[in-house]
Amino acid sequence: MQQAKYFCVADHQPSYFHHYALNVDHYTHFTSPIRRYPDVIVHRQLAAALGYGDRCDRDPEEIQNICIRCNETKQASKEASDESAILYFGVFIHSVGPMRCQAVVLGVLDLSFDVLVVEYGVVKRVYVDKMRREYNKQAESLTLFWPADANAESGNKDEFSTTIQMCSVISVLLSPYKEIEVSATMQRPTLEQRDILKSNLKEMMETGSKVLE
Repeated sequence: MQQAKYFCVADHQPSYFHHYALNVDHYTHFTSPIRRYPDVIVHRQLAAALGYGDRCDRDPEEIQNICIRCNETKQASKEASDESAILYFGVFIHSVGPMRCQAVVLGVLDLSFDVLVVEYGVVKRVYVDKMRREYNKQAESLTLFWPADANAESGNKDEFSTTIQMCSVISVLLSPYKEIEVSATMQRPTLEQRDILKSNLKEMMETGSKVLE
């Protein structure tokens, strides 16, 4: 979804005014002039239109240039916030060491899949390129084949397969990687984890903390 942007209405057709995410035909910011400069511009225009403020003497081109600058600043602020969160999370994992967490699969590729780590709200890519696997492009699923393991728990020693698809609930291991980066890996599931893997996002939300323990 494209991020909403500020613009001068004089420079655009009415069809451009629609706010997709909120599904409204006309939308602007004006409630927080103390922290958003676009809100100040709107307040000044409202004051002029209502007759208790000075008339706005800026032309549409100048207003549009202000909007462009506000969009650039807003995007830079978002990127700084996102990168800071990634940096802090990397420092956190390097400090506490490897952590096993529950995650929800967001997308499946032929050599990897993306997951949302529920507890921390971070998205990581899990690579399985060194495993025996079968990728179903049409179903957007990835079947992983786990070798037999004599050291595994009773009933889980033989070879088995698990299928990864959108909204699958899996267990991932978050580990320190390089300087402050974090890697996510999927290790051989236990019997309990195999049962969880069979659940989908709806079931996870219904069972809540039971699945996330």
